[in-house]
Amino acid sequence: MIKNQEEFEHTQEQISRLERVLATMKGEESPEDYRLLSESYIDQIRRMRREIDAYLGVMEGEAVA
Repeated sequence: MIKNQEEFEHTQEQISRLERVLATMKGEESPEDYRLLSESYIDQIRRMRREIDAYLGVMEGEAVA
């Protein structure tokens, strides 16, 4: 759970790092291998995005202007 701005920024940095790893893997692995190897990274990104949404007060299904 994100409690302050520092943790928020750290979580954003972690997501960026994981997205770069995924982008590299997508370019280097076969589609089948990518699906297998990327699953845990994608789950981790989704979890961290939910934490960010909770910290910012963004509710699922809520339109953001």
